[in-house]
Amino acid sequence: MMLRDLCDLFDLKQQSDPNAIPPRYWCRMSVGFEVTVDLDGTVVSCIPLAADGAKRLPKFVVPMAYVTRSGQKPAPGFLCDDAQHVFGVGKNKFRDELRQMHLSLAEEVLSGVDDDGARAYLRMLHHYGSGVLPRSCVEAMGEDAPPGSAGKDNPNLKSNIVFRLLADDTLLHDRPAIANAWNDHARSQEWQSDPGACLVLGKVAPKAKLFPQVSGLAGAQSAGAALISCNADAFSSYGQKIATVGSISQEAAEKAGGALNYVLKDDEHHMRVGDDHVCYWADSSDPAIDECLVLFFDPDGIQEDVKTRDAVQDALVKMSRGLPPAQVPPDTRYFVMGIAPYQARLAVRFYQVGSFGDLERNVTQFLRDTQMDGVKFCSLKRYLEQTAVQGDSKNLPKSLTTSCVRALFNGSAFPDALEREIILRMRADHGTKNLWDMGRRAAILKAYLLRKYRSGDTGCGEDTERRLTVALNEENENQGYLLGRLFALLDKVQADAIGDVNAGVRERYMGAASTTPARVFPQLLRMAQHHISKSEWGGRIDTLVQRVLSKVDDGGFPRTLSYDDQGEFYIGFYQQREALYKKSDKSDKTTDTNTAEGNE
Repeated sequence: MMLRDLCDLFDLKQQSDPNAIPPRYWCRMSVGFEVTVDLDGTVVSCIPLAADGAKRLPKFVVPMAYVTRSGQKPAPGFLCDDAQHVFGVGKNKFRDELRQMHLSLAEEVLSGVDDDGARAYLRMLHHYGSGVLPRSCVEAMGEDAPPGSAGKDNPNLKSNIVFRLLADDTLLHDRPAIANAWNDHARSQEWQSDPGACLVLGKVAPKAKLFPQVSGLAGAQSAGAALISCNADAFSSYGQKIATVGSISQEAAEKAGGALNYVLKDDEHHMRVGDDHVCYWADSSDPAIDECLVLFFDPDGIQEDVKTRDAVQDALVKMSRGLPPAQVPPDTRYFVMGIAPYQARLAVRFYQVGSFGDLERNVTQFLRDTQMDGVKFCSLKRYLEQTAVQGDSKNLPKSLTTSCVRALFNGSAFPDALEREIILRMRADHGTKNLWDMGRRAAILKAYLLRKYRSGDTGCGEDTERRLTVALNEENENQGYLLGRLFALLDKVQADAIGDVNAGVRERYMGAASTTPARVFPQLLRMAQHHISKSEWGGRIDTLVQRVLSKVDDGGFPRTLSYDDQGEFYIGFYQQREALYKKSDKSDKTTDTNTAEGNE
């Protein structure tokens, strides 16, 4: 099913946007140099294609002569190859054989082609003997080390080269006669493989020997990683051979591999969450649908300018109110795949297909669940980063990604591990990294609790909806929420009395206050009396403290708080603190609690 959907994406892009994915028998490769050839096969010039200071090389759509390239005798390319194969230079002891392999492939494809570019290319290969690098190439790439000398090989000699004909200034691989000759050759080579029933396309076709690799993914080998591969006798059941990739045809493998490379390397079709890559696309060529998918999955990735970011935030606000961001047919299908690179292989963590209408409803529900006063709407990815040490996505717990993304798609409850990891981070850094992080942590804790009790059988869903509101809820009598509010008031009165200190109430007592309140709060209340007498707003805060204390259970402060109550503790702490620091209405000059100190 997944491979079939990728093949459908390939066919869709070939019809609507042929430049998005290279056609069959072609691929997109990095190229470092362009060599211009005269009609007699003389190399006229060699131009480096990398911009000054740029690390990335430009990519060209060139013939796909090989799937993988490794070992001492790597497979040759066609009209896009390195100097080792084209001119037989470098430190590889098999460089003469590499050049002969390249020459044999070129003659096999081009020998009967009536084209000036084909004849010029073959003349060039015969004109320069093995180990002879044209003068213009030496100037562009650097001198080649003598054979057998010590030291590393010149890296420029391993960079791909494309060729241009001087007579009409066209790239050889773009010339129609040469392109058609390559397609015919590749098709004939494909049918030399054993035919078999393809379970993806539902027809008899040549079997695939190797699945196209995806390169450039962190965590995978530099040479690339494959979605499907086998390397043991255990995979040879039912007459299969290790050299074939199951019951998959070469056509299906190339289409699925091309589509997978496209979604993994296009910023509008994937996002990275920790070590995983989440890819998404739709069965429509409408660009508005792609824009909506980016808005749903990775709105934070849109960083063009302030105006664009404001427009994205406005769209998210509209969605939270139930208004669709664009007129998209609700029955449009979307596809989401989570991929994790493991050396030479790609592991599929999850794959889901659904309707656009369901996705829109679930994303809207997520925005409503995470809505919090003072916190801007953002993607699930940004919330998950709050569970990582130092907010670095590289430190994101791997167990969270799959289950949290599924909860977003299905509108179901988040895993319990999400609450524990957020609370762990709050205890570890006391929420002092910045209030922006604290707000997001409170927001995702609120979403976790809402979904947990909404989907549970306890019948507490409606009560939780009433308690956990967007802003401070003075009617919420949950003991964890009340103690969080009380802790925020005690922290505020200390800050008013003595200003910033290296180790204040929050830094010293937040973790203990949220887990064992009975051991901490009596001491904090005694300390607060001294601070209240010095604070400019001590009288008003003392009134708020007494109001909160009146709602604490008659038995006194609880000895411990459960994880859910700890979650409400941090929500109450943030919301009370946000209410204390919120800017006052300029027309209201009489309310002490609305006097502004500025948003933090």
